[in-house]
Amino acid sequence: MEWTLKTDEELRESLRICQFDEGELERQAAFHKGLADPTRLKIVRLLGIAPMCLCELSSALEMPNSTLTHHLRLLERGEVIRSTRLGRNTVFQLTEKEVGEHV
Repeated sequence: MEWTLKTDEELRESLRICQFDEGELERQAAFHKGLADPTRLKIVRLLGIAPMCLCELSSALEMPNSTLTHHLRLLERGEVIRSTRLGRNTVFQLTEKEVGEHV
């Protein structure tokens, strides 16, 4: 591998090429944070099979609702999943972000 220390001008050009969009970077970070936990990956895999409500996820994972709600909130914040209120239940499902291909 050949490497040389870049000049300030070369670094500025690299930054110009990358065209950082802070809002998009925040969204991407939240998405990856949502997937960065074994429990949340289990949730995503379960929701990859079918949409489920909190009580179904809690039963399947043998986890208290309060803990599960924390994980679901992070997944929603990262736009990995979305929730829909159906009567007395909230049903969770994967978003359209092709999450299933990554887990």
